[in-house]
Amino acid sequence: MINQTYIHWELIIINDGSTDNTSSLIASFSDTRIISLTQENQGVSHARNRGLDIAKGKYITFLDADDVLPRQSIEKRYLYLEQNKDIDIVDGIINVKNSTLDRRY
Repeated sequence: MINQTYIHWELIIINDGSTDNTSSLIASFSDTRIISLTQENQGVSHARNRGLDIAKGKYITFLDADDVLPRQSIEKRYLYLEQNKDIDIVDGIINVKNSTLDRRY
């Protein structure tokens, strides 16, 4: 997430009562684009809604602990949405295939 080619992102981490080393991992980040909140375990829906309450961005994507976000993912999604104003949602894997390019975003 942090190494995105699109640099105007905000990462909101909701630590939903984890009992592992999540708190110390979060504390190791010094990027001002990262906001973290800790709460007692209330479930994924509550955590996502809390993140939505404080999000400032025009576009939002959810990442869970086991998700991977390739470096160009946010940039590609942003550009696609900006160039296709009639589209409201971009979700999942974006596959780009042609004779010179075969990549997943």
